[in-house]
Amino acid sequence: MASNLNITDVKARLSEIVDQVQSGEDVIITRMGRPVARLTAHIPADASRRFGFLAGKVELGEDWDEWPPEEAKALGLVD
Repeated sequence: MASNLNITDVKARLSEIVDQVQSGEDVIITRMGRPVARLTAHIPADASRRFGFLAGKVELGEDWDEWPPEEAKALGLVD
């Protein structure tokens, strides 16, 4: 469950609020009674999903960027 705190309370109790968020609780920050931000725990990205993780493991054919003739014609890429 998320707790609602105004921005003045957040400034005064930041360390305590970070501990709450770290333990899994969401905190919604309000200004003049209106929600403006949500603090949630950081979940690190999966290391196996990094950019380029398949480099050197996948090979493309020489014609990987060529359209089959009937599809190229249907798309208007050739006459």
